[in-house]
Amino acid sequence: MPSDCWSAGIILYVMLSGQHPFDYDDSMPESWLNHVHESHDPYNSQFSQAYMDHESRLKDRIVHDKIDFDRSLWISMPEGLLNLTPLQNCTDNEHSAKGLVRMLTVWNPQDRATVRAALESRWINCDLEMLDRTYQDRIIANLGPAEQS
Repeated sequence: MPSDCWSAGIILYVMLSGQHPFDYDDSMPESWLNHVHESHDPYNSQFSQAYMDHESRLKDRIVHDKIDFDRSLWISMPEGLLNLTPLQNCTDNEHSAKGLVRMLTVWNPQDRATVRAALESRWINCDLEMLDRTYQDRIIANLGPAEQS
């Protein structure tokens, strides 16, 4: 289903970067729960204007495919994981992790990659051992000191 492909693209982004692809507003509080708590006025049942503005920006990013690939986690990712053929400079085509995420998260379901296209992508079929190592490194990097023991 197209929505499943879109969700798979979002999950792939989160797995590789450890962050949400559309929620990159620097003015956001660090904790989502704090954001929700602070944005709701306990004396009436309406959300604050700041919350509504943030939600509007978030929806605009989703509808217009404005995924953030500029974060340091994407930049620091091993070139071989991002891009199977770095000499051909294909960082935004179907051979790269970024390209696969882009193909899966296209807003229009008619233009979105299918499950078959994703599974047949060269990036999915690349060195699975390297992918597993990188994924494990990302998990460890996002754990707190107490969780790493």
